[in-house]
Parts: sequence; C-alpha cells; structure tokens
Amino acid sequence: MITIRHRVTGESLLEWPGDTLAGAELANAVLLYADLRGADLSGANLRALDLCQADLRNAVVDGANLTGPAAPTSVVPSSTG
Repeated sequence: MITIRHRVTGESLLEWPGDTLAGAELANAVLLYADLRGADLSGANLRALDLCQADLRNAVVDGANLTGPAAPTSVVPSSTG
C-alpha cells in the first residue's frame, strides 16, 4: 500500500493499493500539497487530478494521461479522523 502524504503536515491524502503508482487510476483525486517526489506515475490516469502546490520533483510521468475529460469515477481520499 502506498500512502500519499501532505508535503508539509504529513497528513494522509490518499492510500493506493500496491507497490507503485505506475498505471494508477487517479482521475479526479484532490492531492493539494502532495509529496510526490520521485513517484513513478508512468502510465497513470491523471485526468482532472488536482496537484496544486504538489512536490513533483523527480517524478516520472512518462505515458501518463494528463488530458481529456474527467473520468466518470472519482478517487475517495483516505479517512483521517
């Protein structure tokens, strides 16, 4: 399981099953201030993904889908209660 965390507070923003984000279905996710340094997002669906102020240094986005209409399903952020 991969946990994407807020780059300042460390709060969990999203949990993704598996060992990599390569090929992940992340359309419509809200990952404001996400720490994605060095993340492998190759081939991932990133349509309508909100990455405002995210740290993407050294992230790999080869073949990722960054265009087109938003996907019909959305990613639900993890519970932080």
